[in-house]
Amino acid sequence: MRFTPEEIVRVRGIASELYRSSGAVREMVDGPLRKSGTNQRAASSVDFFAEAWQVAADGLNHLIDVYTGAREPLYPEIDSPLEDPSSDAYGALVDLALRITADDLAPPDLFFEPSLRFALALLDLNGFDHAARLEPLEQGENRAAIARARTIRWQDYAYSAIVVPGASLPMRRLRVMLAVRRFQDRLAPFLIVSGGAVRPPRTSVMEAVEMKRQLMEEFRVPEDAILIDPHARHTTTNLRNAAREIFRYGFPFEKEVLVTTDPDQSGNIGSALFAERCRRELGYLPVEVKRRISEFDLAVVPRLDSLQQNPLDPLDP
Repeated sequence: MRFTPEEIVRVRGIASELYRSSGAVREMVDGPLRKSGTNQRAASSVDFFAEAWQVAADGLNHLIDVYTGAREPLYPEIDSPLEDPSSDAYGALVDLALRITADDLAPPDLFFEPSLRFALALLDLNGFDHAARLEPLEQGENRAAIARARTIRWQDYAYSAIVVPGASLPMRRLRVMLAVRRFQDRLAPFLIVSGGAVRPPRTSVMEAVEMKRQLMEEFRVPEDAILIDPHARHTTTNLRNAAREIFRYGFPFEKEVLVTTDPDQSGNIGSALFAERCRRELGYLPVEVKRRISEFDLAVVPRLDSLQQNPLDPLDP
């Protein structure tokens, strides 16, 4: 099910040739694929289509390796397989997932479809559906706020949004209380609450959903002023995913965003150590820290690099 290095190189060559020879492929690549930003680091490359394939192939190989026990996940504490991958019981599950993948007698429409199906089956048998929960957000949890965003006079606000990173109780509640004060002071028209299903692993509790509920029920914040990111599971991806939503939902991307949290996390976000962690785990800085407003608040500007996919972390898209 894995793609060999030789297969990946071969498909890269085919992708490059298709881009050169097919107007339909060029239209697709130069239109929605480039504009999505998901391969931001290759955006200016003439081999963009080939680079996009490379990211996808690396991601599938990594996922298959992790959940068949060939390598550790990026975050072993929360992303490890359900059982010891070397055990007979887990081996039987993997074997069954492989057999189910092969059970479809019809030939696949897409050459990578069997590998994709197997990778998704491995995620499913380990109880990891994080990346798909509540999707599509644009038609569900975030629909009201996206509609309101089209009516906002952005110049009336100091910041485009207030980002609130998730946490376990009671820290989560304290962060929400701080952010509500900033929202009531009309510093920004939206709150972005960010936090996924983190601890314990395979929990059904999504921090962003709980924060939205608290904002609406306890603080009477209207739903159309709240955006949720239910996928982030680390401070790095709290900021990255918030930047993605700001881009995708049409907020002014160059406008400052207020990150409001407790002093310890705020100090961490503003530190050189955090910047180094972002470079190590994401490959880039998701935001540019502009200045400190208070011990609780940082003014930041999102960066387009945040749109780049991370094939090593399929649970946190």
